[in-house]
Amino acid sequence: MSVLRFGAFTLDAARGAVLRDGVEVDLRAQSFALLSYLAGNQGRLVSKDELFDAIWRDAEVTPDSLVQCITEIRKALDDADHRIIKTVRGKGYRFVADISPVPPTPQAVPEPDRNLRPDTSPPTAPPQTIWRAPFIALGLLTAVLAGGSGWLLWSYVRSPSPATLTMIAVPSLVVLPFTNAGNGWGEGGGERTLAQEVATQLLRVPRGFKITIRSPAAYKDKHLDFKIVGRELGVRYIVLGAMRRDGDAVSVNVQLIEAETSRQLWAQPFEFEPREPGAQNRTAARIARLVTERLLATESKRPLPATPEADHFAILGRAVWSGERDAKVTLEAMALFKKGLELNPNSIPALQGYARAKISAVLSRWAPEDQRSRWLDDAEAAIDRVIAQERRSYGAYRLRGSLFRARGNWEQAIKAFERALDLNSDYAEARAELGRIKIELGLAQEAIADIDKAIALSPTDSAALSEWHFWAGQAALHAGDHKTALQRLLEAQQANHADHNLLPWLAVAYAGQEQEGRARELIAEYLDETPGFTLSTWHQDNPRDHPVVGPQRDRIAATMKRLGVPEGKVKATSIP
Repeated sequence: MSVLRFGAFTLDAARGAVLRDGVEVDLRAQSFALLSYLAGNQGRLVSKDELFDAIWRDAEVTPDSLVQCITEIRKALDDADHRIIKTVRGKGYRFVADISPVPPTPQAVPEPDRNLRPDTSPPTAPPQTIWRAPFIALGLLTAVLAGGSGWLLWSYVRSPSPATLTMIAVPSLVVLPFTNAGNGWGEGGGERTLAQEVATQLLRVPRGFKITIRSPAAYKDKHLDFKIVGRELGVRYIVLGAMRRDGDAVSVNVQLIEAETSRQLWAQPFEFEPREPGAQNRTAARIARLVTERLLATESKRPLPATPEADHFAILGRAVWSGERDAKVTLEAMALFKKGLELNPNSIPALQGYARAKISAVLSRWAPEDQRSRWLDDAEAAIDRVIAQERRSYGAYRLRGSLFRARGNWEQAIKAFERALDLNSDYAEARAELGRIKIELGLAQEAIADIDKAIALSPTDSAALSEWHFWAGQAALHAGDHKTALQRLLEAQQANHADHNLLPWLAVAYAGQEQEGRARELIAEYLDETPGFTLSTWHQDNPRDHPVVGPQRDRIAATMKRLGVPEGKVKATSIP
């Protein structure tokens, strides 16, 4: 049967809706699917794992996604006393209400008009309309009710092979107004405000690629169909959010949906205290960063279109750059950005990616020593081209600060980073690099504070976290705090095992904690991998002319010498 009745409610699979006394009840698509599945297994205990497999399958979701759907269903069905859906603690859920199938209404068959001639025209293909999904749902629910084989059909029908989408140069998305559980928070429109802040932060968050944000105002249909939303608004992705009060805090569950296939690509819960100044804005910034990371990961895995553009290669380069970084990865990303610039010399994402890769190669001593100056000149030309097109590009000013840092011009670097932060106060990368510069000025504790602010703004970017914890560890060593240094350097290593440049610093931290044997092992390992490393090259990259920093670095160098780092000068390691 396509229609089931339980109590005052009717579940109509063909319409994809639940009705109460003929009035449709608001339910999101996933909540409706969950209710249908439980009803189709009436009386049977359905485990949480089975529900995750059935409703979300391979999507990355948290347990809160299931809880949120159950909460929404119970609210819609007035099921506070669990008379319809029982919770079996630690195991799952059971649909316990009595179900009465509703037979279809017989349709009268009209008598044929014997005066009409038979239609001999060739048959036409059936129209492809948005009603195909409800008919699938009809067959689905019928099969589920038929018995155990229904589960197989459910798995097959509910998760069709995703449409083959090619990579898009400028991903598009819409942030729909967040829903509110109506439990005392957000009566002034807090859920709408948070959704708007997420949309704003998506435009501000450093991405390395362009995106388009559509306004949700044009779509007012409360019965959400992701494919229709995507086509009407011209977007590939949809961001949804559900909010509820949880004591003094507000919990938010956010999802990223691929509109064309209705696939959930990502979901994660967040929590903040609305009374805390700036808490909602910081939460919006975190959501925007994580959504951006998922967009990049998704788009970079798609096949290129027949005629790729510069920004396609910028996305690919950025995706390479988002993982563990070493000399090989840097060279690969640089080549992709360069390929983009060959297609369009003015592509801002490709220009920024190219400049960043070249500067990073110099700072990490992966660039050939005799080419470092030229590579920095190339990066500067790319940065200038970006600023000529976008005078308020905070990303370009951050890169200019990195360029000055690579050239040892600390004061100019600070000015550039501060300019980037003036344009975007939530710019974690600029905040972290500002902290790194402060090490050179003898302000180690201030450096750690700035770096920790950056980590709070972007707590999930593994590649950036490795670098930032590395810098915090360096700052702690300059301050003589070996315990903190060891902790931060180990966190850096955990985030990026490919970066061997932290090994000498980690060795010094271990030595400061009286673990001499481990310290010598790390120095030996680093010298095997980087035979050009000496105290002379270390001093070259870590100048001692500042009155505060000089003695700090002499102390660090003395420890390295004791652990086996040779003096002398040989050629630096370069990209192969």
